[in-house]
Amino acid sequence: MLQYSLDTQTSRKQAVSDYTAASFAPVQGFIEKSRKLRDLYGSSLILSFLSSKLVQKAESLNLTVISPGLPHVAKGMPNRILVQGKFDRNLVKTTLLTEWQTILTICREWIEDNLGIPKNQYCWSQTEADQGHQKGEWERWGSYTWEVFWGYGDSVQAAMDDLETRKLKRDWIAINWMGESSSLTGTDAIA
Repeated sequence: MLQYSLDTQTSRKQAVSDYTAASFAPVQGFIEKSRKLRDLYGSSLILSFLSSKLVQKAESLNLTVISPGLPHVAKGMPNRILVQGKFDRNLVKTTLLTEWQTILTICREWIEDNLGIPKNQYCWSQTEADQGHQKGEWERWGSYTWEVFWGYGDSVQAAMDDLETRKLKRDWIAINWMGESSSLTGTDAIA
């Protein structure tokens, strides 16, 4: 009984002393597409919004957010999140992509409702011939824009070191982007 009690206390202490560092990219590439100050401001707001959603998810799991230091101030929030406890990589990725796809949906619906162009002239999804074979351009933006990184450790430094090591592995899907691309419309030519 005493051994069970000690084992239980040890496992609880280990669970509480685990740390997770999470980040996403391409932040620099996302911001550098800005052509005007308002684009830069909008890009920064989107990145801060996505980071704040990751912080909210961590808090909803009763994880202690260590960094950013002001987790309830969304503007200017960094894309590197550090929590005490285990923040599962798949949950980080799902949260990030879900929130990103929500942004895309809101933007798509606003464009459709406010620009006066017939909805059948937009190519948001794959064509009927491509259904089941490949995603349409808008769906690719929703699925492949972000790369998620995470690291675990028994200390803050160990989690941050693990994050940096995993960032070197680049676990992402490369899309063959070729042809004309436009930063004004967001259109990327994909082979």
